[in-house]
Amino acid sequence: MNTDQLGRYGRQALKHMQEHNQELYKELQESGKLMDHLHQVEEDIFDMIELVESRLLKNDPIPDPMDTYKTYQHKLMIRAQAEEIALCDLIYNTKNNRESDLKSLAAMRDAILKNKEKYKSGQWDQMDDDLSILAVKRAMEKKATKKR
Repeated sequence: MNTDQLGRYGRQALKHMQEHNQELYKELQESGKLMDHLHQVEEDIFDMIELVESRLLKNDPIPDPMDTYKTYQHKLMIRAQAEEIALCDLIYNTKNNRESDLKSLAAMRDAILKNKEKYKSGQWDQMDDDLSILAVKRAMEKKATKKR
C-alpha cells in the first residue's frame, strides 16, 4: 500500500484505524477500498474544517479587522478549534466512544476559550500544551474504561 498519496489527515485516519479499528481496516484492505475510504475521509475533514471554521468565525468574529497580527492570530485559533472538532468527529469517533469524545471535545474547547486571551497574545505553545494534556487525560480515561 502506497501511503505517499495520502495527506496528513488520511495518514492520521489510517494510523487510527490500524490501531483502534482493525476489523474495518482489514475489511477495507481486503475489498480494495481502503485508499478510496481514506481519501474520502480526508476530503470530508477538509470540508468539515471549512464549515466549522465559518461557524466559529460567525460566533466569535475578528475583534479588530484592521490589526493584521490580531486577525492572523484569531484565524489561527479558529482554525485549530475547527481542525480539532473535525478530527474528533471524523477520525477518532466510533459509536462506542461518541459520548466520551463529545465530553473531551467540550473540555478542549472550554480550555481554549478559557485561555483565549493568552492564546490571542501569541502563546501558541501553551495552547498545544493544554490540548496535549487533555488528549493524554482522554487516552488514560479510555484505557481505564477498556480495563473494566
